[in-house]
Amino acid sequence: MKLALYRVACPFCQQHAAGNEFLSHKKNCSFRFDLHGRGFYIVAGGASAAHTWAHIHTVLSHEDFKVALTDLTDKMGILSIQGPNSRSLLENVVDTDLSEEAFPYSSTKLVRVAGKLCRALRISFVGELGWELHIPWDSCKHVYKAIWEQGKKHGLRNVGFRALYSLSSEVGNHLWNVDLRMDDNPLEAGLEFTCRNHGEYLGKKALDIIKKKGVNKRMVFLQLEE
Repeated sequence: MKLALYRVACPFCQQHAAGNEFLSHKKNCSFRFDLHGRGFYIVAGGASAAHTWAHIHTVLSHEDFKVALTDLTDKMGILSIQGPNSRSLLENVVDTDLSEEAFPYSSTKLVRVAGKLCRALRISFVGELGWELHIPWDSCKHVYKAIWEQGKKHGLRNVGFRALYSLSSEVGNHLWNVDLRMDDNPLEAGLEFTCRNHGEYLGKKALDIIKKKGVNKRMVFLQLEE
């Protein structure tokens, strides 16, 4: 089995959007996609990439798994197209059906964007419809220009990752090292939905103890009316 770890860090794509649509650079989350038996594609936020790599590598070594772990950071760039018109925009440059039925949330496909092979991820951290495009380094400029040209019809604008942080906070997502730290647990953070109810996993015993004792604090989001 193969594990491909990709840290979100693309100098070309670091200034990216606001308005109805935007392109963005994301560094605060980690997520995983199953490549249908061929391995897993793991995306780690730039701020926590070293921690993610060390953790996975330690577990693989400790368990003596016959698995290869490869860092693809220097070979790829990322563009994040977010907003209610993102599907309408991308449909004109992507060779794949982007409908809800064909491309549901939290799924991934290899697609061609303006003729260039990319990995498209249906994911969003800003509370809107959106996709990420993971692009071979040599194709970044070509794909960006094609999306930007098409985006003129939809009011596309560039934004940086701090704008993404702000939007992510507004929708209630947690930011690593701002909202969450190593000493927070999933129950306190309101992330118990990420912990499955069956089978064993790393940290389950500690979490079961916390469940029995009960939590002493809980992270909540407040919306001020004034």
